[in-house]
Amino acid sequence: MIETRQVHNREDVTIEVVHDNSALNPIYLRIHSKKESFEVNIDRQDFPFLMHMLNVTYADTH
Repeated sequence: MIETRQVHNREDVTIEVVHDNSALNPIYLRIHSKKESFEVNIDRQDFPFLMHMLNVTYADTH
């Protein structure tokens, strides 16, 4: 298994993106805060669309 991980920490929030090349859906998005946390597996085919939607939302709000 080869795993790469990117982590962003801000105050009480941690955002992780994990790529595990041995998994069936190898991209995981994890968001943790003091009150709640969740993890979602992202299919490789959906990843470009997710990135596009996040970029559009970011551009619209900044």
